Amino acid sequence: MKKRLAGIFLAGIIALNLAACASNTQTGKKNEKTTVSTLYYSTLPEFEKLVESTFDDIDLEIEPSSLSTYNSDTLRRLRNDHGKDLIFTSMLNSAISDYMLDLSANSFTTNFASSVMDIIQQDGKTMWLPMPSVCKGLIINKTLVKDLGKELPKNQQELKELMSAAKTSGKGADDEGFVFAAADIDGISAGEFIISTIVPDFLGTMEGERWTNDFINKKADAKGTLEEPLSFFISLASEGYMDPSCLHLGINQKNAIPVIERMASRKMTICYGYSDILQKIRKANTQDEFVMIPFLSGSGNASWVTATPASYLGANAAITKDKTKLDAVLRVLELFSSPEGQSAILKDTKSDTSYLMEAVEGSGGTNSGLESYEKSGYVYNMNRFSSDIRWLLGSNIVKVCTGDMEMSDALASIDNLNKNGTTNYAEDHTLIGSVDSDMLYENYNTRREETSIGNLYRRFNGRICRSRYCICKRRRHKGFPL
Repeated sequence: MKKRLAGIFLAGIIALNLAACASNTQTGKKNEKTTVSTLYYSTLPEFEKLVESTFDDIDLEIEPSSLSTYNSDTLRRLRNDHGKDLIFTSMLNSAISDYMLDLSANSFTTNFASSVMDIIQQDGKTMWLPMPSVCKGLIINKTLVKDLGKELPKNQQELKELMSAAKTSGKGADDEGFVFAAADIDGISAGEFIISTIVPDFLGTMEGERWTNDFINKKADAKGTLEEPLSFFISLASEGYMDPSCLHLGINQKNAIPVIERMASRKMTICYGYSDILQKIRKANTQDEFVMIPFLSGSGNASWVTATPASYLGANAAITKDKTKLDAVLRVLELFSSPEGQSAILKDTKSDTSYLMEAVEGSGGTNSGLESYEKSGYVYNMNRFSSDIRWLLGSNIVKVCTGDMEMSDALASIDNLNKNGTTNYAEDHTLIGSVDSDMLYENYNTRREETSIGNLYRRFNGRICRSRYCICKRRRHKGFPL
């Protein structure tokens, strides 16, 4: 009897397993999720949660990146079909756009304001969608200002007087006497900061508006026009208030200044940044009062706030090879282009305003001082200038400040880019060798397994030199880990 019952029980288990297998066969891949991958320089937990709760068949995988622009390595992966499915970048150029999916036929592209979409279209095609805008200004330790016997500056002269007082007294200055720095340290951020300083007395005036329109239409030059407007920024470096080499990642490796830490510890009086930086400084120092002020005039003109999309989002054209992946990516982009998606992005990025035509609730940013300027319309949109122009302006003017380039050459180079569209200014792409297959370097795979790039390193015995920093077994100095 027991054997009979055991046999019946076993038969029942087998029948259940067969039924489960049949069920799985009938449903096919219904229970499988499609992974949509991307790189972004900060986490996006709210948007990731929204995507995965809206679509139970999509897994949004966001890998952190140290840069907001696409560098040569990430671009190489994109070019060799190893790029991520969704592409975030703060710098739009043809090198990236050549590998992007044309989104023009999708209705969600019309959800955004035409004023921004018209600017970012390339050859009449919509390759990118704008992230919400981030307003930027000058973050100041108001408590420290009072300790120095000063008031919050209302013009450039008072701003310099405050910097001078901090530098002379040593209060709000670092060990080298610098009192000012920028929270962002790549070329495009440096360019945006430099442009910000010339808005009140030039770009924000009627004369500057006419010049900008002519410049965009390739009828006006930077050389012969921007020298005087740029003098205030140049003076901040020449008078020792800031270290210009710290504004650009490629100029001097000292640039990794811990701005938030120094502002919080009173080792710095002023920094250039946006609301998220302000909130982090406030969190690090709850005793002092920190505020944000706009960019100031030296000639009695209105003060201005500057704004730019936190980034741009597009899709890798390679996903067209996989219909399931393509469908998943387009659904993510459609959700991104909705009020719900933009609200989540606003919270994640601490941005200020969505470019969506439909009203979006909530803002992640608290500028604490810039609101009145935003309401009155004194917000200068950086995306009027291409990201290439902003990048090159930042790179060149930093070199002018460090004595590595003449102003005339710096501005002539910008005019050359604007009129001729050359990309030779950025890097030297001289071919020194080639390999048959792509040498992937991602997720620290060289620390986990044998890789082609690791074998290349060993073959050359580690003697690979990059500027001042080398990977070298024989010389014990700072290098790049592989």
